[in-house]
Amino acid sequence: MSSQLKVVGDSQSESLRAAAFVNDNDSAAILKRCFTDLGLFDGSVHRGTIETAIKELDRNRSPQVLVVDITGIELPLDAMQRLSEVCEPGVEVLVVGERNDIALYRSLARMGVAEYVFKPLTYEILSDILARVTSGGIQQRDQKLGKLVNVLGVRGGVGASTLAASLAWHLSETVGRRVALVDFDIAFGNAAMLLDSPPNHAFYEALETSERVDMLLLERATTKVTERLFLCSAMEPIDASSRVTGAAFHTIVSLLRQRFHYVISDLPAGRNDLIDRVVFEDGALVMVSDGGLACAREVARWRSYFGASQAGRYMLHVQNKFGGLSDLKPKEFEAAIGQAPDIIIPYDKRVATSANVGGEAAMTQRALQRAASALASKLAGHQHETKKRGFFAWMLGKKS
Repeated sequence: MSSQLKVVGDSQSESLRAAAFVNDNDSAAILKRCFTDLGLFDGSVHRGTIETAIKELDRNRSPQVLVVDITGIELPLDAMQRLSEVCEPGVEVLVVGERNDIALYRSLARMGVAEYVFKPLTYEILSDILARVTSGGIQQRDQKLGKLVNVLGVRGGVGASTLAASLAWHLSETVGRRVALVDFDIAFGNAAMLLDSPPNHAFYEALETSERVDMLLLERATTKVTERLFLCSAMEPIDASSRVTGAAFHTIVSLLRQRFHYVISDLPAGRNDLIDRVVFEDGALVMVSDGGLACAREVARWRSYFGASQAGRYMLHVQNKFGGLSDLKPKEFEAAIGQAPDIIIPYDKRVATSANVGGEAAMTQRALQRAASALASKLAGHQHETKKRGFFAWMLGKKS
């Protein structure tokens, strides 16, 4: 039996509702019957184990419900971690195994798995579990969400938009995650220019009607840049940014986090209703500055405004364009902001011309990708230092 997943079209809503990877005929037959009786006619059952699922989901869209078999897998928890790296947020995972092992069950539960069932499978038990999973009746668990990274230039012209775009490119094209880059500075469309992609007026419409927006409308507002990178960006009248509300930010970001491993938001400089909402969102806030006196003052002010990092929300400071003519000496800059920057990115004139080049040629510049890699590593390292839960639970947003 072929293990190739069937995905219809390019729409983000058209992935299979259910898929299973099991290594024996009896389990496959029961799963097929369960899928049919539950009305999951677009469900698909494949022969294989969790390793097969990892290979397939690394190059295909994830289903909404996924059944994987860990029979014969020497290190099942390690395999689950690798599955989390290719699985999209929002996927309900049911694990099938051969051991009646309460310790394994608890470990899988802590990793965010919906249920663990050991063989031999029975139609009654499996259909009941799948019915509860598809209806949302498995416990009252926190919604699984991708990771939010907000990028804010403390002043205009410090390179925040370029850094946000290069981070999104690095996470999607180098790390292999599904990434949405959202440019909330809709009066300029900088992200679209950097990625050589057309602005999308439907994104502004989604922001204006956020109280009625759903995933289908948001898909119209999202432009596909590569197989893993998607963009929300518009170029509207100059006064349009002032009409983007905090409620719209929350709605758009929450919907995108259900479908993407990472949502990178490029925030407009200056306090407004949107920025006020960012304070309450879990995720990372990356403040970008240059090394000048004006930026040193602004970094200190923004730190005071956002407050100290706390569980689920933390700040990083990137000093960009290090070595510029107007830079303070490093010790003077550190004294002015009260602490050293988390990341320092040297000035590179090739990066300064990225917006003029745009697209893959710009995003693959070595200097840009070095900067993006450093930021991605810092984000991941901070997460590993602060989290007290399994990797799978973090990737899918399950709170402990």
